[in-house]
Amino acid sequence: AYGIGVGLVGSEMCIRAGLGTVLFAQGLYPDAVSAYEKSLQAGGAHDYRLWANLADAYRWTPDHQKAARQAYMRALQLPHGELAPRPADPGLLSRQALYLAERGDRERALALIDQIFPRAGNDMDTLFRAAQTYEISGQREKALGALEAALRAGYSSDTVQRDPELLKLRADPRYQRLVASLSG
Repeated sequence: AYGIGVGLVGSEMCIRAGLGTVLFAQGLYPDAVSAYEKSLQAGGAHDYRLWANLADAYRWTPDHQKAARQAYMRALQLPHGELAPRPADPGLLSRQALYLAERGDRERALALIDQIFPRAGNDMDTLFRAAQTYEISGQREKALGALEAALRAGYSSDTVQRDPELLKLRADPRYQRLVASLSG
């Protein structure tokens, strides 16, 4: 639920989407749901990132798993127009892999992220989404490798610390060693 302001049009929509992102980062998921829903109503219904952020907020709100799956499905359907001129774009494809993993379609998510990860280069956002996708899909070793690559490429360690998808990974002693090796 990060980075949603880019590309959105309309001040009310942007304000509500930004508020949703702040609330999500603070762990106030039901409030983030409300802000994202209002942003969709204010004209954001065609932005796949907003649908994905809403799905993330639903996912971390008790009793909203079905709504989360539906919102992820909507997020997966919308970027096809953006993918048409760039069918091999690792950034867009890594978003799709992450949404698939968050929806519970781990097999398809892993197949896609395994193709993308080697081409990510130093794209820290793509590398971070790979780490999330691997972790959600039960591939801890690959998640740690992708996370290390993302951090080395400049991804924010503060964002890693707040990401709810990586909660269990952060408790792993290998993560602690990784952080120590990068800071020393």
